[in-house]
Amino acid sequence: MEWMKLTAPDFVEALETSAGVCVVPLGSIEKHGDHLPLGCDAFNVGVRVRQACEKARVVMFPVIPFMENSEAMANPGAVAMRREVLMPFLWNLFDEIARNGFRKIIMVNGHGGNNFLVGYLLQDFLMRAPDYMLYLCTAFHDEKLGEEVLETEVQAHGGERETSITLVNVPELVKMGNVPDGPVAMLGRASHLKDAKPAVWWFADVPDHYVGDARPATPGKGKRLHDHLVGRMAESFRSVRDDDTTFGVYREYLDRRRRGGCRS
Repeated sequence: MEWMKLTAPDFVEALETSAGVCVVPLGSIEKHGDHLPLGCDAFNVGVRVRQACEKARVVMFPVIPFMENSEAMANPGAVAMRREVLMPFLWNLFDEIARNGFRKIIMVNGHGGNNFLVGYLLQDFLMRAPDYMLYLCTAFHDEKLGEEVLETEVQAHGGERETSITLVNVPELVKMGNVPDGPVAMLGRASHLKDAKPAVWWFADVPDHYVGDARPATPGKGKRLHDHLVGRMAESFRSVRDDDTTFGVYREYLDRRRRGGCRS
């Protein structure tokens, strides 16, 4: 069900089998400590989406590895896309997916820095009002399972959770010998602000793009976390595939919008 691996006849069949659902994984290219590959987010979201798409029988679009990443530009290897490039690029992709017959497009975000962007894309969708529907899969790691499986508390970036999962998906790219000898804490350099968040909030806390403690990471822990999330994502994709309500709500929204918000 991977878009680029299908022949043209297989693609037509996959479009029908998927009931017109295509999933777009969104990653990043950035530092995750000195032990994880720069493509960590892209690799991990790609593997989990691929497996979830297989379970749900929906089509997977190729991973988009370069996204919003300005907060990572102060570290080596980061690739950050400017707004005037990224937004038209993404809408061009979504429109092309729809032109190929998919009426339901699901974004899956694998990079924390994209959180603001994917939320805005849902809002921008309503401004553009295309003839397909855009969804955001909100399935994420189960914190109760994390508490059961993981030994460390801080899991923000490159720590035990992310390292364990990467040890499952691309073990040959993980260099555990580069993990620091002790835990690394958030610096809290913006904690003096009261109910205010500066643009440099991430760099203020995690300037070297590593926080927590990756030393206890193991493939066994990663497998449990990964498999659980794949299952949740597959359920999410199936619910979108079976969704016969949202387009009616969308038509109602567009109709009321055309009438300036009046009900009749």
